Amino acid sequence: VQKIRRLFSGSKVVQEELRFIRADGSLLYGETIGAALYDAVGRLFAVTNVVRDITERKKREAQLLLMASVIEQSDSNIILTDSNGTIQYANTFFERTSGYCRDEILSFHLNTLFQEPKEENIPSIHNTFSQGSGWKGRIKGKRKNGSLYETDLTITPIHDPKGIITNFASFSRDVTRECEMEHYFRQVQKREALGTLAGGIAHEFNNIFGAIIGYTEIGLYKLPEGSRTHDNLKQVFAVCLRARDLIKQILAFSSQSDQERSIIRIHPILQEALNFFRATLPSTIAVRYECKTDKDFVKANSNEILQIVLNICNNASWAMKGKLGFLEILLEDNVPTAENGPQLRSLPPGPYLRLTIRDTGPGIDQKIIDRIFDPFFTTKEVGEGTGMGLAVVQGIVESLGGTTRVESTPGEGTAFRVYLPQSQGQDPIPIFPKPPLPEKGRILFVEDEVSLAEQGHQMLSRLGYDVVSQTSSLEALKEFQARPDYFDLVITDQTMPEMTGVMLARGILAVRPDIPIILSSEYCEGITAQEAEAAGIKALVIKPLILDVISRLIHSLLPKEAAGSAQWE
Repeated sequence: VQKIRRLFSGSKVVQEELRFIRADGSLLYGETIGAALYDAVGRLFAVTNVVRDITERKKREAQLLLMASVIEQSDSNIILTDSNGTIQYANTFFERTSGYCRDEILSFHLNTLFQEPKEENIPSIHNTFSQGSGWKGRIKGKRKNGSLYETDLTITPIHDPKGIITNFASFSRDVTRECEMEHYFRQVQKREALGTLAGGIAHEFNNIFGAIIGYTEIGLYKLPEGSRTHDNLKQVFAVCLRARDLIKQILAFSSQSDQERSIIRIHPILQEALNFFRATLPSTIAVRYECKTDKDFVKANSNEILQIVLNICNNASWAMKGKLGFLEILLEDNVPTAENGPQLRSLPPGPYLRLTIRDTGPGIDQKIIDRIFDPFFTTKEVGEGTGMGLAVVQGIVESLGGTTRVESTPGEGTAFRVYLPQSQGQDPIPIFPKPPLPEKGRILFVEDEVSLAEQGHQMLSRLGYDVVSQTSSLEALKEFQARPDYFDLVITDQTMPEMTGVMLARGILAVRPDIPIILSSEYCEGITAQEAEAAGIKALVIKPLILDVISRLIHSLLPKEAAGSAQWE
């Protein structure tokens, strides 16, 4: 009716799209064209109407709209070029990734948005268009601000019905974060491999220094006190103890398992870490370290302290590369207050240790200083850093109940201040070789390293014990089973090829439950004091064995009738 009215109002032709219902109930899209017919004097005498079925066309149009919507809403960068590579279209996501407005790049060639690969065996993007071939690979994209990002790029030629290339479609995805993850995990794997190697080397050194310590002690007991040779051997003994502690730290750092936290002094750990770090620094960087506290106790493990120090120092070294600079480290007591900064407001009240690591590098831009602890955030080039070092530092410090504060002035340098809760602790009693007290008793000594077995035999014999030594745990079990009442005490190594020390202890205790057993183990060998106690072992000692320590321990465990009447001073 409306159409007829329009026709009567003077319109001669009316074209519309209408929906019709067929006899079977299905929907039909039709294009209608209506015309008014007038006679010679201008009077309307008829109306004609033609209907054309456009249902298939409407379906195709809907599909094209859907495809256009998919392209616009895609989370990949999609670009369409002509056959020469000149950009004709870019989707919305590309604008967000690159920083360009699509109107800006319509006259660009596609290769201006990417950095051409430097490898000779990889074809250039420009050659892709000239040869009419496709391209697929990982390449660096260039944003409007000049920064680069890693992207997976695919370029596909589009052919017309005659097979002639009319366009190229480019699909790319920003994979910078994935690349950072890959690089980070490669670095983790490298560190694990180096840790395994370092652990193996440290294990061998531990055995070597164990023998040196043992034989040095034996020599000290045989020489008159005050003689030059005796004094020289005391110096050797002291240096070997320092080497033992250093090896313990290497074993801790190379360990793949989480270590238990205990109250430790961090001043010696800082000293050793900086000794390591100095060897990697260029001669243009000077290192200064000062400790202003004698209460440097925290509840942590040495590996965590090492990671804090080395990660911050590595960043400082990188900031000063190629320039003269100073790296200053200061450890001091501190009672943080809210006035010192917003990071300290959430700390529980109490005394803290403050570790300050300051460099004289270019400083940190204030625009990014709030992001430096974010995982994978880095200002280094791809391949130079993972962006995880400071994130690891923050994670460790917060897990220890502390916090980290950073202060930086562009052009003057950066200072990281690490606050750790101070703990109450005591220095270990210094170990000095003393003449052994006379002892009695029979000991089964099990050690698979021949040199350490011989050394242990001499040490224990020097104390007055009757010693049976074995380098095989299986033979040691047979020896004990043959005469279980002969022995008063057993000392066994933990890591042995045929049977571990714990397994040997269980076999011995199955025969005679009352016999005291001492287990000797290297640091981080996967056995704790609680696990040893659960297996029926009376004591766990860390190798290398120190004669003064082991003699006191044996004396405390031996039955009085076996130990004789000797008393400790």
